[in-house]
Amino acid sequence: MRISRGGDGDPLVIRTAELAPLIERAKTAFDAQHSIDTHVAASRSRHSDEFETVSSFGFWQWLVQETGLSEKTLRRIHTQETKHSTLLVADELLSGLGLPHAISSGLVHVIPNPHWSQVRWVQYLNETGCEPDELLS
Repeated sequence: MRISRGGDGDPLVIRTAELAPLIERAKTAFDAQHSIDTHVAASRSRHSDEFETVSSFGFWQWLVQETGLSEKTLRRIHTQETKHSTLLVADELLSGLGLPHAISSGLVHVIPNPHWSQVRWVQYLNETGCEPDELLS
């Protein structure tokens, strides 16, 4: 059963401030590895008669490929342009970063959407037949 949210967003979200540092950590690691790869490739090409091409595949292209999310969405999370990210977007991001258990392990926290009124939240719970503890655990 699909619940219509009327454009108000998802009932459960994750604070973007919890996701941004994970992107930054991955970017730092990627950039360090890419810098090493570029240096090694440049050294090899100087000692060889062959022309060696160094890939210009950057962090954002890699993350788009790994997550299936748009670069715009990823950059908005990284810069914390929004306060919250939907559970679906957060799950795609975390999986792409190799952190599929970040929610269940408590690395990031799922919270009720603060833009929802209490009336809306109660209506959602009644429609789904869930208790608040079931959704947040």
